[in-house]
Amino acid sequence: MYLYDKANYIAIPSTNKIATELYECVLVNPLNGKLAYPQVKKGDEKLNTNKYIDLIKDNPNKEVYLFSSEDQVVVDTHIDNIHIISSDQLYSWVKEKIEENSFLIPEGIVKWYKLIHSSEK
Repeated sequence: MYLYDKANYIAIPSTNKIATELYECVLVNPLNGKLAYPQVKKGDEKLNTNKYIDLIKDNPNKEVYLFSSEDQVVVDTHIDNIHIISSDQLYSWVKEKIEENSFLIPEGIVKWYKLIHSSEK
């Protein structure tokens, strides 16, 4: 939902396969044809930007988005088409969307967010 809201990406059906361990699925921006390859990891598992260079090299219409719940992303070389989404960025986006009463955030996340923040009032 984050990539849809921020960059107009939508999922291409049937691109989430065992053979695509490097990324979760393929997303497409229907407005400009760009492709995105997101990868999400939780816990202490590290992501390394170097593993994604061959996937996008020499193609400005391909992008990689990396997210680690523990912000475990290793950046040896900066590459313009590889984007790292931090947990703070994602949390801020969720908070903004919930406060706007946006329909992008799943109901379960809204409930947890409200439960956690109900004690702050």
